[in-house]
Amino acid sequence: MKILIADDEMKICQLISHLIDWDAMGLEVVDIVNDGKAAYESICKNHPDIVITDIRMPNFDGLELIRLCKEKFPNVYFIIISGYGEFSYAKNAIKYGVEDYLLKPIKKKELEGALNKIKEKYDINYTGEQEKERLRSIANTSKDKIQQSFLTNMIRCANDSNLVFDFHMEEINNQYQCRFQQGFFTVVNFQLYQKKEAMHRDSLDFLACKLQEIIKEELKELCTEFISLASEGTVICLMNTEDDHFLKVKKQFHKIKINVSNEIFSNIVLIMGVGNSYPDLNSIVRSYQEAEISLLNRIGYSNDYVIEYSKLKSFDKNISDFIDIKMRNDIIAAQERMDVTAILHCIDLLRQQLTEYKTDSLLVYNCFLELIEVLQFGSKNYGVLFQKLDLEEYKRKYKSILTFDELFDWVSSEIIVKYRKFTDQKKVAEKKPIRVAKQYIYDNYNKNLTLESVSEFTGFNPTYFSVFFKKETGKNFSEYLTELRIKNAKSYIVSTDMDIADIAAEVGYNDLKYFSKLFKKVTGINPTEYRKLYG
Repeated sequence: MKILIADDEMKICQLISHLIDWDAMGLEVVDIVNDGKAAYESICKNHPDIVITDIRMPNFDGLELIRLCKEKFPNVYFIIISGYGEFSYAKNAIKYGVEDYLLKPIKKKELEGALNKIKEKYDINYTGEQEKERLRSIANTSKDKIQQSFLTNMIRCANDSNLVFDFHMEEINNQYQCRFQQGFFTVVNFQLYQKKEAMHRDSLDFLACKLQEIIKEELKELCTEFISLASEGTVICLMNTEDDHFLKVKKQFHKIKINVSNEIFSNIVLIMGVGNSYPDLNSIVRSYQEAEISLLNRIGYSNDYVIEYSKLKSFDKNISDFIDIKMRNDIIAAQERMDVTAILHCIDLLRQQLTEYKTDSLLVYNCFLELIEVLQFGSKNYGVLFQKLDLEEYKRKYKSILTFDELFDWVSSEIIVKYRKFTDQKKVAEKKPIRVAKQYIYDNYNKNLTLESVSEFTGFNPTYFSVFFKKETGKNFSEYLTELRIKNAKSYIVSTDMDIADIAAEVGYNDLKYFSKLFKKVTGINPTEYRKLYG
């Protein structure tokens, strides 16, 4: 707490300032003044919590000082200093709410007592205000959550045709603590996008909360009721306004965009999808669906950051006009052949055909979903490319893409990535029998191994296995087995005192002569010479 000392006697001021260990009490003397006017100016400047003042001072006295300050700073605590002759005068100041009065000469114990009493009162008041603020915050948070649950239910109805949204305004106001009134109801979806790369979900959630604060600050006061819900980079706002075009709200959209650029990140793009305004509260489901469709149109309206449903174009075209039977069959046949070039050609052809109609968001979106389903069908039939495709995952990915070209670039790159991954997996799978054969040979090289016995263990016929084994290892079966046996024989010769005949038997040769001949052929010297050189 901050302290101001005011007395026209400098000695009294010095006495008070040295009488107390201010740091030990958690107090700080911010100023010492010698008249009433200077005291008032210091209070206005330094905002002390406690003023220790003489009752009689030049310019205006302590009583006038207290009266002026209590009008402007009602939370300042006052301690009055007075002489015996001024005691009755000092009592008149009590009606202004002074905390204590001290008679001169001032005693340390009395001053400490007065200060401690104020500190206790301050702590109680401070804690009380904190608690009130905490309770207000809890109440506001609870109210926000209740109102957000209303939006969540509305979105659920919008996404499920089996659910019906049918409420009376009074019922909604009572159930969800809303303040809806007769007027117009509009849903606007604010969506964040990061240029050229997708954001992590945690980052999206953080930025959406920041965006929600900005939107609320700019729009809430312009609406009869305003409810918002933030999730995965989107802020969904329901606004109840008096005019159907809510022109004042629209005027703030540019300011929100500027604030997002300044306060979030420069590489973040904000797109606003605006549904139509309706005089019926139950029409907010339709307004929400229109706001969602408007956001889809970012693909074709890449230069606009506010996209209104009422201004959207649509064409009399169907999915089958772009992905016909021939294209479907071409894609599936290319998957069967694992011809990624042919698949990319089909995707590029679709891009060219759709370019003219890219401002029809639903058409582009539905063609995208159809393309993914065709690829999914082909992968299930032939086990290639998109063997783990999750349609819902690709729908979520679509929501993070900003432009038409970016969409098709991403689909093409995704095909290439999936193809490479699949071919790599296939190569690994094809080499597995060779790895199994090598392990079997290593475990049994000292036994009577034959090409037939190893190929039977791996499940291949001997002729195919022989060709496949040489292709993968660079050696035929007998060369590989001989090399392994001689390698182990060299180890025995160098590191043990075993007889050469025993070593030959240990690595799979019962004929010592044959072993010695084979050893010399591989190493250039016979086993005995090898031991002399390296043993």
